[in-house]
Amino acid sequence: MKLFQPTLTRRVILAVLFAMALIWVFLMGFEFLRLRWIESHDNPNMTEFNLGVIDALQDAQDTRSAAQIAAWIDRRILNGRQRAGVDSKFEFQVFDNQNQLIYHSPGIDASYLKPNTGVQQTQIINGRIYQVATLVTPQWTVVSGQERVDTSWALKRVSREITLEVLMSIPIAMLPVWLAVSTGLRPLRRISERIAARSINDLSPIGITAKYTEIKPIITALDELLIKLNATIYRERAFVHDAAHELRTPMAVISAQAHALVKAPATADRHDAEQALNAALKRASHLVHQLLMLARLDTQVVTETIDIDLAQLLRQDLTGFAAAAATRDIELVLEAPDKLMCAIAVPTFQSIVSNLVDNAIRYGHQGGSVIVDLQHHDKGFSVSVTDDGPGIPLGDQQRVFERFFRGSGHDVSGTGLGLAIASQAALLLGGSIELTPGRDGHGCRFTFTSAIHNQCLVNA
Repeated sequence: MKLFQPTLTRRVILAVLFAMALIWVFLMGFEFLRLRWIESHDNPNMTEFNLGVIDALQDAQDTRSAAQIAAWIDRRILNGRQRAGVDSKFEFQVFDNQNQLIYHSPGIDASYLKPNTGVQQTQIINGRIYQVATLVTPQWTVVSGQERVDTSWALKRVSREITLEVLMSIPIAMLPVWLAVSTGLRPLRRISERIAARSINDLSPIGITAKYTEIKPIITALDELLIKLNATIYRERAFVHDAAHELRTPMAVISAQAHALVKAPATADRHDAEQALNAALKRASHLVHQLLMLARLDTQVVTETIDIDLAQLLRQDLTGFAAAAATRDIELVLEAPDKLMCAIAVPTFQSIVSNLVDNAIRYGHQGGSVIVDLQHHDKGFSVSVTDDGPGIPLGDQQRVFERFFRGSGHDVSGTGLGLAIASQAALLLGGSIELTPGRDGHGCRFTFTSAIHNQCLVNA
């Protein structure tokens, strides 16, 4: 049921009700302690009562009329306390200037309340605690006594007064809170309505100007997320389009050579068709492998790092390129310290090195050299791969890391994905790849600089 579903409005209202309950408890305790404090200190009400009695007695002509006035006051006090439900006693006595008792509340004698001078005093009478106040004038002396009320009665009285006031204030407090919450949540409802009304292909920003500071981060984050998602989808669509375009050529070659292999009348023709078919299959397999690697890097986060000797890792990886380098009579050189321990995500690092070295072997001069240089520095380490090939024209250097970009001025076959994979892997490691001229200004040098700070230990 919707009634029991959690909502922000209900949560705020419950919080306000809880706050009102805390206020009720606080006021109860405050009023009770205040009442007890008054009972144990000078009670201004008793002083005012004594002054009122003295003022009323000013019109008395003799002690008899004074006693009548005091009796009238006593009846008024008694009736008022009965209507208020006060169960404690309030009694007083009146003396003339000869210190003769002319009136006392019914049920007490002349020695019941003991006159005193100065501050109010606490007296114990018949086992009950009284607060006694005395006011002395040249003509009359008034002594009043207030019995300390019972704790249970005091709590009931305070509870009755405070509870009524708190209950009356709840609707008054709830109305503005409800209006404020409903108005404050209106932008969220507008956002949800706009998102619900969109088509599945609409990834444009929401387009709502937030009025409240608390809503602005939500709208900003949503807009940024939609922009990133739109860019990701656009990149994936371009990736699929380019991949289909690149796969079309080897698939066409495979189809043609397979047909030629079947139809070839002579053994030599079948041999040529088989070699061409194998080359096309190898190219298609390499392209698919790189496509899968690039797709994996696009959605991957950095794997757990381990401490490893990068120098030894490079020696092992370069062994796998020895055959390809020997085919083109290229000397593969590693310049590195004997040992360099670093904490790094090994598979991601290997994808950088393998693609840079493969690219250098493909585009380097026949009979030239490819130099892999591992260096340690204060900020971590760097790996550079240098070839002596024709280099990259200035106009193409800004695009060499784009997917499927193969440049111009060469006839080397490839997919145009190797440098894009290396660049993406470098970003995952928090580093970067820089392109500079090779040795003596010939060829290219691709340098990967890590973002590892003070985590490498070199042992030359």
